[in-house]
Amino acid sequence: MTTNRPSALHVAVLVLLAAPAVHAASDCQAIFDAYAAQAKVPAMQKTVTTPGMTDAVQLIVTQDVMFSRVGPNDAWTKNVIDDAMRKVMEKGAPTPETVNQCRLVGRQAAEGMAGTAYEFAPYQASGNVPGEMITVLIDDETGLPVSEKALKAGTVATIVYDGVSVPVQ
Repeated sequence: MTTNRPSALHVAVLVLLAAPAVHAASDCQAIFDAYAAQAKVPAMQKTVTTPGMTDAVQLIVTQDVMFSRVGPNDAWTKNVIDDAMRKVMEKGAPTPETVNQCRLVGRQAAEGMAGTAYEFAPYQASGNVPGEMITVLIDDETGLPVSEKALKAGTVATIVYDGVSVPVQ
C-alpha cells in the first residue's frame, strides 16, 4: 500500500532547511546568535504543524542523533548526524552570509512562551513558499528560539530544550 505521506526523514530535512537563513541588518544579529546557541544545546524537541497534514512532525535532535516521526502513532526513525547531515543542517541556519531580510517585531507570546519576535526571509530551499517570511520567537532569558511560524505556509514549530529525552528503540 502506498501513500502520499512524506517520510519523517524527508519532512525533518525540509523543516531543518526551512529553519531560517537571512542576511545583514542590525536586527539579524539576535537571530544569528539564537540559532548558533541552538546548535550547541545537548538536545531539543521540535514539533511542527502544517496546514493540510493531519499529524504533527516531531523531531528530537541531539548532538549526534536525530529522531523523527509523523504523528504520535508513527515509529521513531533514528538518523545519525554525520558530517554530511551536519553540513545540511548548518546550511539551513541563518548566518551573515545567507541573510537578506530581518526586522525586530517586538515582545510576543506563543504557546505559553514569551520573548522577543523577529521576522526574516528564509533560505530559499526546496519546500519554501516564494516570498515567505518566518517569525521566530526568541526566549529573552535563554536566548534560544522557542517558536517559528511561516507566515504564508502556515507552518508552526514549537521548540523545547528542557526535559528532552531520546526515544527508547
